[in-house]
Amino acid sequence: MSSDLDTLGVLPSDRKKLESMGITRIEQIAVLTPSQLGMGKSKGEHLIRRAHNVLASRNIKEIEINDREIKVKVEDLNRATKRAVLSVLGVYDVHPGSIAVSE
Repeated sequence: MSSDLDTLGVLPSDRKKLESMGITRIEQIAVLTPSQLGMGKSKGEHLIRRAHNVLASRNIKEIEINDREIKVKVEDLNRATKRAVLSVLGVYDVHPGSIAVSE
């Protein structure tokens, strides 16, 4: 059975570092910043983006789009899934205040 770190394609040297920090699950990576991962900005951003993509893919069950809103239904709404879905939808890339998020 493949581990979450295998799913993300983490290199053996990076795996050792993550495991020594107690990081073994995609959900853990999805809520960290690149500096918290300690792998450098580019590598950290890439790994977090992959974690977000995997979590969103695993958890999004339905998307409904109409004239005024987009509704996303997920399997498990937790901090990591919420951050992943919002990231994949590009919510963090728009001007603050232009989007409202409700649960």
